[in-house]
Amino acid sequence: MEKLKFSLVSKISVFFVSLLVVIFGVSFVSAASNQKLTASDFNNADRFGDVVEVSSSYAVVGSSLDDDKGTDSGSVYVYYWTGSVWKQHAKLTANDGSQNDKFGYSVAISGNTIVVGAPFDDNKAGVDTGAIYVFEKDSTNKWIQKNKFTPSDVLAYDNFGFSVDVDGNYIVAGAYLSDVNGNDSGSAYVYNKSLNNWSLQKKLTASNAAWGDMFGQSVAISGQSIVVGAPKASKTYYDDWGLAKLVNSGAVYHFVLANSNWSEKQVILASDVKANDIFGYSVDVNANTLVVGAPYDGNGSAYIFAKNRTGLFSEEKKIVSPMVGRYSYKGFGLDVSVSGDYVAVSSENKSSVLNTGSVNIYKKVLNNWSLKKQLISDSTSADAFGYSVALYNNYILVGAPQSSATYLYSF
Repeated sequence: MEKLKFSLVSKISVFFVSLLVVIFGVSFVSAASNQKLTASDFNNADRFGDVVEVSSSYAVVGSSLDDDKGTDSGSVYVYYWTGSVWKQHAKLTANDGSQNDKFGYSVAISGNTIVVGAPFDDNKAGVDTGAIYVFEKDSTNKWIQKNKFTPSDVLAYDNFGFSVDVDGNYIVAGAYLSDVNGNDSGSAYVYNKSLNNWSLQKKLTASNAAWGDMFGQSVAISGQSIVVGAPKASKTYYDDWGLAKLVNSGAVYHFVLANSNWSEKQVILASDVKANDIFGYSVDVNANTLVVGAPYDGNGSAYIFAKNRTGLFSEEKKIVSPMVGRYSYKGFGLDVSVSGDYVAVSSENKSSVLNTGSVNIYKKVLNNWSLKKQLISDSTSADAFGYSVALYNNYILVGAPQSSATYLYSF
């Protein structure tokens, strides 16, 4: 299943933008103002930038429609920071790659480990069962494929590897169309590295799982916390006529590690939960902050949660699609990222051209989140700038896969 697409032809009021800069200190930056990454073997149809991640001195970019191992087999590009510029370091493909696997549909990096999802990989269980691949950097700085994983209970069309994340010795991967608790209820799998070997540790499902929840559409891990988005979960409640539902309102599930076991600690809903918001379409988490995208909440929104002393996340701020002139974003919350006191929220549709997109960066100061920077595509065509976004310290990586480009900024 491809990411949802949104359409809005927007216009920017130069006067209004200038006024925002003067009054609020918000800076607006064209994508041409910093380094633009493209593949060494560039092909505009490869969707380079479908997913992006950045960690320490390495950046990772997925190109899920690359054809090196067959049509749409997919690949991943690795870049490294030289001290002055980012340079291509490696191109990764699956050892057993084949057509339509879409290797690179999801990516994650932590230290010397890169995890790549290929959710349309086929195996003996059937079509589109999915797989994840683990690469590790060796002593010569080469990235070597160490493992390929497909859980034994994954079936055709489960799309295992649709979402992935890694932190230290733990990997989490979503199979959002798994039928474990009804059609497309979804599941996620946790892998642990011990004595230099990766192995399956736990299968995660929602405590209140239901048909069509799509649990595992998005995943994120930080330390002893895993969060899993179920954007089509429906909140149930009782009204004057009995049991009722807020269909596709969405939910996020928080799991914690204790005594070598991952268990559900919290079901997180938006404070203003409504039907069809798709809350949980995108998620990211660090030690103290959780950010959740809800791209169908009107023009889209993102929710920021802070972890309290008991280890629970409580809602701290709702960010709605901001206005620029007379126009606003569409699909705001399509992708989200958090690093330190910064949160990034992306949208495909912004600027004066359809699907050129933008990214907003928010900073927390004295417990208040405020808009600090807006990154705007410099393209004159539909490049899907903002389809993917990743923060790391003072770097932000933004994918524009419809032009097979990725933009890197420092701030």
